[in-house]
Amino acid sequence: MELPPKNPGSAPFIVATTLAKPDPQTRKFIRSHVMRGKNAGRPRAAKKLPLSQGEAQPPPRGQRQRRKRSRSGSGSGPPKTPQVPEVVVAQEPVAAPEGVLKGEVSRELTTPRRIAADLSLIRLGTELEPYCYELIYRAFTVVKPAIYPLHDTIGSALHEDHQMFWMANIAQNPGILHTTLFASQAYHDLSHGCSYSTVARLHLGEALRHVQGSLNNTKEAVQLSTVAVVMALAMTAVICGDMTTAARHIDGLHRILQLRGGLRSLGPGSPFAQTIRTLDLGLAIALGTELRFMQDSDVPWTPELARGLSAERFPELSDVLRWCPHRPDRRLLHVWADLRELSRLLNEGFKLPSQVSANLAASVPFRLLRLRMKDDDAHAQAADLHELLRLCMLACAKVLLVGFQNTTGEMTLLADGLSLVLKTWHSNLESSMDEIARAAARKLLLWGLFVASVSVFREGDNSGNGLSQLLVRTVSNLGLGDWTKVRALLKGFLWIDIAFDKPAEIIFERRCKPAVSHML
Repeated sequence: MELPPKNPGSAPFIVATTLAKPDPQTRKFIRSHVMRGKNAGRPRAAKKLPLSQGEAQPPPRGQRQRRKRSRSGSGSGPPKTPQVPEVVVAQEPVAAPEGVLKGEVSRELTTPRRIAADLSLIRLGTELEPYCYELIYRAFTVVKPAIYPLHDTIGSALHEDHQMFWMANIAQNPGILHTTLFASQAYHDLSHGCSYSTVARLHLGEALRHVQGSLNNTKEAVQLSTVAVVMALAMTAVICGDMTTAARHIDGLHRILQLRGGLRSLGPGSPFAQTIRTLDLGLAIALGTELRFMQDSDVPWTPELARGLSAERFPELSDVLRWCPHRPDRRLLHVWADLRELSRLLNEGFKLPSQVSANLAASVPFRLLRLRMKDDDAHAQAADLHELLRLCMLACAKVLLVGFQNTTGEMTLLADGLSLVLKTWHSNLESSMDEIARAAARKLLLWGLFVASVSVFREGDNSGNGLSQLLVRTVSNLGLGDWTKVRALLKGFLWIDIAFDKPAEIIFERRCKPAVSHML
């Protein structure tokens, strides 16, 4: 259409366009702009599997549309004969990986595509660099599974109390946000054998700055947000194995809660209270610090899981108890019965109710800490057996403490106590027992050595070097050259398969098997 000649006295301009449709390339360009961002959140359809030999391939989309038109009967003329779909012969099949049955399709588990999109749409309380989103993603996919290794086995109450990894708190509280970023980067640095990087120190400084700003304000100092940030800093220190720093954070948290009116001010069944008790118990086990948030009246001394005769009979300890003239404290044996029942339930695939698992996480470590025997108590042999059972059960009970399951750094008190009591037990059984009692005592010693090696001592720790030699010697004395036989013996005591099997087998294959194969 031709434009009319310009007239200074008429309208400034008139735009006229043709009524014809744009060309296909222009229409495609317009559609792409209109639909931009509208399909970003939709999950993409899974790719179709390759067809096996003899399987018919569906016709192309255009061919299907032509069939629909022909079936509607709109046109004239004779009906068209249906076309036979072509048969596509698949390529030569590839050998399936080991462990996959013939005829099965091997699929790889991939991360859903929506995670990154959802994370980018969350509004945070402060502006972040792009690398921070990667750290947040790593906190949920790497750090959190390391804190919760038994998430699918132990009840959810032990795993939902970690406020540091709640997205709502990360989005609303800058202090928790920077603490999460610090935890993610610090865990990555320490996993690679490095000290804290510049990025980790930057976010640690930001988290401490937010805490200091809250503490300088009288009202904000006792707010729940301040409690959450300090608690998250303490948990991060535990994750990184820095128990001394975690103890300092707990001291500050105790002062804040005193101003609030105590731990009960957080409310009954508060997840904050459960996490604080866990940190308090874990630090008492590791360093011997005083318990600040629990009292004797808070925990029942009767068995919680074991019922009836199972709380009073101990066939796995009968040979050792027959040799020892004085039985250990009855309350200690009740804890043994609870852990034995817990091991049985977990090994059989039962998932504990949330309240039961929360009670066990508080009561079992607390009772074991309170039952420490003094040097002048009872008979010397009874004291050795009492402390051996108590300390080994503390090592087993670490699986109940969120954040402490995979932590072995700075477990000073527990490591020193286990090293001393295991060596003392070995010297006693070699000098003062008959052959029958000696065999039973060696089995108990082997169980204690494996529990200590898995839960407390790292590979190459100086504190565990003497125990490594003792472990090899005990396996050799019992004539056990195969892991299957060793595992069968260990399962006769307190043994949680999902927590202990894999690391214990690695220890046996690396330390014991090469040395024992030459001795047997």
